[in-house]
Amino acid sequence: MPGSAGRQISVGMPLAGRRVRIRLDGILLHVIDDAGHLRRTLRCPLPPTSLGRIRDARPASPLPSPAATPAVERVVSITGSIQVAGQRIQVGVVHGRKLVTVVLDEHTVTVYDADTPIKAVPRRSTTDLNRTKAKHQITTNAQP
Repeated sequence: MPGSAGRQISVGMPLAGRRVRIRLDGILLHVIDDAGHLRRTLRCPLPPTSLGRIRDARPASPLPSPAATPAVERVVSITGSIQVAGQRIQVGVVHGRKLVTVVLDEHTVTVYDADTPIKAVPRRSTTDLNRTKAKHQITTNAQP
């Protein structure tokens, strides 16, 4: 369990006893092993105002642009889930019926609402993409 700013963060049993690096990127926390591979992506437990006060922290190198990886569009179901490349992802009921962009990386699946990351989960499937555009109708309750 690595610690950051006085808080302990559980990164999982496969990394127990190993030295890892923590990369704080807005609302996301990336766990990188000693070989430089991204092992997990979690929600950052620290508020954005306290990130600048972390002792011995240094700026991280910029992330690669999402344009290099495949991006697809999906409409979030009423129950708050989507399915991409054979993997079901729970985005949240708050985002129901929204059009989201999903970026597939080698190790992670990141869901964006416009340009804001909503959720990042480890990629568990190895299947390829079948569809790149959302095929469902988006309904809005607009008042005339």
